Amino acid sequence: HKWVEPFMLLGQVAKQQLERDILSIGSTMKACESSGLWRPALHLLAAARSDGLEVNHIMCNTALSACGKAGIWNWALVLNEAMRRQLNLRPDYVSHCVILRACAASRNRQAAVAALRDMQRAGLRPYPRYFTEILDFCQQGNAVKNPRANAPPTQLMFWRAM
Repeated sequence: HKWVEPFMLLGQVAKQQLERDILSIGSTMKACESSGLWRPALHLLAAARSDGLEVNHIMCNTALSACGKAGIWNWALVLNEAMRRQLNLRPDYVSHCVILRACAASRNRQAAVAALRDMQRAGLRPYPRYFTEILDFCQQGNAVKNPRANAPPTQLMFWRAM
């Protein structure tokens, strides 16, 4: 597994009482994202925040992407809101696209349409293929592909879970 080595290296950092930094946490998060490991990616994001590191768009987008790859659209929406309210980060184009794809991939019509509207309110336009994906699954009905993702958790649940 590709994600094991970065976690082992991060563990060595802790054993040797070295400080974790944006690069070590970000690299480990990227390994999680590549493997669709959304929980560890979110935990690492929270760890960076609790370590007093400046959480940036790249880290948030990596965590969003891990959620999207795992089909956990609800946590992606909560992280999107936490970016705005708690991290004072305005979701960028990548953030919006990742959220839109996560909602579409999970076959949640309402969440996908809401994500599309949010993106448009931000003055951004998604790639045309995202419109096609949304139209395709809207024609198929509103069957949620991931039953774990029925209702979004709250922001409070997000930071407590971390």
